[in-house]
Amino acid sequence: MKKIIKCSLTVVVVVAVIATVLSADNLIENGSFEEKGSCLGYDMLLKKGFTLNFKKADWTKIWVINNASHKGEITLVDAKDAPDGEKYLQIKKATDTHVYPNVKLPGEFKYDVTFYAKAPTGNNKLYVYTYLYKVEKTKYITSKLIKKITLSDKWQKFSVVISEYGDDKLSMLALGVKGDCDLDNLTVNMKE
Repeated sequence: MKKIIKCSLTVVVVVAVIATVLSADNLIENGSFEEKGSCLGYDMLLKKGFTLNFKKADWTKIWVINNASHKGEITLVDAKDAPDGEKYLQIKKATDTHVYPNVKLPGEFKYDVTFYAKAPTGNNKLYVYTYLYKVEKTKYITSKLIKKITLSDKWQKFSVVISEYGDDKLSMLALGVKGDCDLDNLTVNMKE
């Protein structure tokens, strides 16, 4: 009898969590890099030549560093001048380093994306991508470039729209950096 009750409670909790996520304004948890998590592939990234200026357990919750061969130096900066909260993500010496929140979005909707970015030396590039997946088995298909941004040395707010890709696909927002880039306060909202 206990097992049946336990299963029923689990189903109710899962349904409640899904309803909460779908009704939330910002679909990306921890877009300001304030909450700790654990860095997936930490040791592999170090072996590939990444410089990670944080301990594995101090990485920011839900964010992933693409483990491709594109190296970079990544730091979680404590700063009072962060656009939101007291931390922001800093990427330096990147050749094409991608970071992304590990959240797949239903492809049948459009999304408004906003974030703050700057580059300490100015004239560095930030690329906004979507990674597309098939819904069935969440198999990766391809990435699509949404926008290329040249950064200044002051915090600026940027906005982009993720298009509809169909109900047979999932999309995942990714930010690619060439050069240096500071990032903060990423939000993704379903477009009405």
